[in-house]
Amino acid sequence: MHIPDLRTDTLQFPDAARVPMRPVGWLSDKHPFPTGKVDRSVVRRLRQFRAASHSGWQPYLSLGSHTCELCGDAKSHTHLFIPSDGLIYYAPEGIVHYIVDHRYAPPREFCEAVLTSPPPDSDEYFQMLAALGCGPAFLENTRDSAKAERPHAGLLSRLTRRRVSRRKARDVAWMIVIAVVLVRIVVGLLTSARW
Repeated sequence: MHIPDLRTDTLQFPDAARVPMRPVGWLSDKHPFPTGKVDRSVVRRLRQFRAASHSGWQPYLSLGSHTCELCGDAKSHTHLFIPSDGLIYYAPEGIVHYIVDHRYAPPREFCEAVLTSPPPDSDEYFQMLAALGCGPAFLENTRDSAKAERPHAGLLSRLTRRRVSRRKARDVAWMIVIAVVLVRIVVGLLTSARW
C-alpha cells in the first residue's frame, strides 16, 4: 500500500486533539522510492520500535497482515509510532525489511527522529505522545500492557521467528518433552510386544 513519504496527515482519536502525523515507508512496487545506505543505528532503533509494537501496545490495528509488494516474502501487521517535535511519524513494521532487503532510504528527518525519540517502552515516550495531543483512547493501557509480560526470545521463538513470552516458551518446551517421552514409551511397548 503506497502512501507518499512525509505527507501531512492528521488523525483524530476519541477524546483527543487532532494529531499531526507523517507517513514514512509505505512502499509499493508501482511507485519508485529512494534507495541508499542507512546508518545501522537507525535500523537497530527501528527494531526496538518493532519489538515494542509486538509487546502488547498497539493503538491502531489493521485487519490482517500486509505482504511486501516488492518481493512477496515479508509480512507485517503492526505500525511504528515515532514522536518528534510537533508531530508523529508512523511507519509499517515492514520498514525494517524495506531498508535491509530493498535498500530503501527513509527521509533524513525521520531517521533523526528515530534516533532522538525516547525508547518506545519508556514513560518518556508515552509522555511525549500525550504532549503531542494523543488522548486516552490512543494511549489507554499503554504502561500496563507494556509492563504486563515482556517477550523474551528463546529456542521456540528462534524456530518460529516470533517473539514469545518466557512462560509460554517454557510451557511449550515441557509439552514437547512430555510428547517425546510418551512416544518413546509407546514405541518401546510396540516393539517389545510379540505379535
